[in-house]
Amino acid sequence: MKTYNEFIRENIMSQKNYAPQGVIICSDKRAFLGMDHGKKPKLSDDLIAKLKDISKHGLWYEGDGGDIPYTEHLFGPKRNYSGGFDDILLKSIKGHPPEFISALFSNDPPEKMAKHIVGNGTILEAMYAAGNQISSLKKAPRPTKETIKDFLKSISNPSRGLNFLEMADEKATMENAENFIKTVAKEMWPSNWESYPNPAGKVAKKANDNRDKWLASKSGRPNGVYVIGAGHLISISKFGGYKIIGGELIK
Repeated sequence: MKTYNEFIRENIMSQKNYAPQGVIICSDKRAFLGMDHGKKPKLSDDLIAKLKDISKHGLWYEGDGGDIPYTEHLFGPKRNYSGGFDDILLKSIKGHPPEFISALFSNDPPEKMAKHIVGNGTILEAMYAAGNQISSLKKAPRPTKETIKDFLKSISNPSRGLNFLEMADEKATMENAENFIKTVAKEMWPSNWESYPNPAGKVAKKANDNRDKWLASKSGRPNGVYVIGAGHLISISKFGGYKIIGGELIK
């Protein structure tokens, strides 16, 4: 006799176009799979078949490939991937624009990211020592200390008493690092994040728009499946004129 969970799973898989975190099928050679970072995507059988077929033309991960373990049941291990799409984007960017440091506060849980900014000195010094671990541009020239300071100034919100450059002068303990990331993330991604009400959100939007416009371009981009945070699908859809399949749980 089937368990309740098995029954629910079979019911989902047999549906058509079920993708609560969203899927965009641009063509028979290019697609985007939306991810709730750190979780396996829930997809109906028809979409799994389409994505597997498109992945024969290429397979691209976001950032350092943190979601690869959660898509292994679909596409296999990292060696099956063509590479990271941020590395290709990098070719069109000069230096290390500060807005891309927003990745430190946008993807993984704070306790996972905090380890990158723990050290014997201050949080600012630890951020500098971490190099590209704090950015989505993993192969760009590492951000300078001045670039990091510019970023922290740009995301501060004096009207709310938030000075992140000053906060980064605290000792880089695990507790302080976690609190720092949580505080910035809350400011950057409030419940009404779609309207980007705070300076931190506007900085993150600048990085995301740069990236998402590049991804949405209909020419000059490698074919294949792009595994990406589900939130990006909204702007990719807007910039490229694509339809999002599902997406009802995109945050």
